[in-house]
Amino acid sequence: MSRNQRSRGFLKGKSIPATLARVVAEEEDSLADYYVFPERFVGPAMDLDDPRAVFVGPKGAGKSAILKMVTIRRQSDSGRVILVSPDDLSLNALTRLDSRTSPLAPVWDERWLFKSLWDYVLTVEILRREFPTGSGLLDKVLSLFASQKRRDVRSFLEESLGDDNRSLGLTGWVIKLFDQVSVSVAAPGLSAAVGAKLRTDSTVPIQTVKIPLLDTLSTVVKQLPELVKHEYLVLIDDLDRYWNGSPQQKIFIAALFQSLRKLSRKPVKFIVALREGIFNSLTIEDSDKFRERICMVSWDASSMQQMVESRIRFAFHSPNLNVWGQLFPREAFPKLWNSTARKPREVLRLAYLCLGKAKENGNDSVLEEDIHHARRIFSEEKISDLDSEYGYRYRGIGQVVRMMAGWHKEFGRQGADDLAIAVAESIEKSHDGASYSWARGYIDDPLGLVKILAELGVLRIKQSRTDSARDWECETPIDINDHCWFSVHPMYAPALGCIGD
Repeated sequence: MSRNQRSRGFLKGKSIPATLARVVAEEEDSLADYYVFPERFVGPAMDLDDPRAVFVGPKGAGKSAILKMVTIRRQSDSGRVILVSPDDLSLNALTRLDSRTSPLAPVWDERWLFKSLWDYVLTVEILRREFPTGSGLLDKVLSLFASQKRRDVRSFLEESLGDDNRSLGLTGWVIKLFDQVSVSVAAPGLSAAVGAKLRTDSTVPIQTVKIPLLDTLSTVVKQLPELVKHEYLVLIDDLDRYWNGSPQQKIFIAALFQSLRKLSRKPVKFIVALREGIFNSLTIEDSDKFRERICMVSWDASSMQQMVESRIRFAFHSPNLNVWGQLFPREAFPKLWNSTARKPREVLRLAYLCLGKAKENGNDSVLEEDIHHARRIFSEEKISDLDSEYGYRYRGIGQVVRMMAGWHKEFGRQGADDLAIAVAESIEKSHDGASYSWARGYIDDPLGLVKILAELGVLRIKQSRTDSARDWECETPIDINDHCWFSVHPMYAPALGCIGD
């Protein structure tokens, strides 16, 4: 240890602040005290004239922190901020919904139906805030209908505007409405109203079926701009909490986005945080019209370095702390940055692990050896995280990645073949069937297997052995062929003990 390293000594006699361990910024009530560059994402989110409202990015990119900052900045007017919790959008509730039970199945256009139901459910959530007394809300909504029809719709509106449905959560409420629509369609004497779209045959034009209940819902939704006089921000987060990628979930959430596009008009704005992989898997009707609403959440190295500085200074109550020179080695940040997927949560987590290792090793500041050990711990965590993040698509993916333990960090086509063979042999030797049996099929397509690992960020691509390694990008994918080389990402290489890391 050099004299300069000993002289830094900031950690002497200090404990690592517990707040630094909470790297999920959206859980921090003090987030505004250290959040940097709010004009980048928070400003557009709060501006009702700015169309950007769907913040898309990978896990840990800071999407939820944007929504948290909105709530902090609107604390004085919190009644006009509507938080849609993960339980409100409990997607596992969809397992109770089987569209084949509908009397119109299998020709029912689910996307259109779900959108209509979402329109109503979200409209009512806003109207509850605008007319906080139950009777006031019911009277206002009933006034939208002609006097002769009020008797027909009163019973349904009394039930749907009451508090009983709130315990169901939004998804549960949509499912309940779905069942009611099905019953109304099956009932005799079907008459007047709005058109639920059906496709009875691929060669037959879309027909219109009249459903009184949907007519009632539509009447309420259409009047939303006239009924609402205050500004509202509706925040939707954690859509991935119960995500499994099923076709039903994709249809359900795509319909939600269609509804948000319709309802997000001044004075109401819906703000959504969504993981990039989920968003890319959705089929959204007229997606080109949706692009102006999308804001990709990403950070460059300079911004991230300032973010880490701000977070650490706040945690230690040391606004003048020289983070890169006194607490960490001056050149440490590029090592932290390059050892992650360059997302705030990851860089902050690695910085915290470095500080913890320094204290554990009896050092008064972070040394190179502490960074080395912390990178190994962090790398182990990230491999373990693969199953929780991508297991719904690639069960046991973490075990597949661990088969590269002890490999050279970079390998060519032969390495791809070896990995596919190793996976296939492991499955054959398994007595109870390996959880990653899906990977068996890649014995004849090794490049397909490494492509999956590249898409997940485990591998980086080189067009040739001497080329620079590049991350996979969905928008501009790299052609993977026999001439390519592959490099284990620095975030995963330490835990695998890769040669050359």
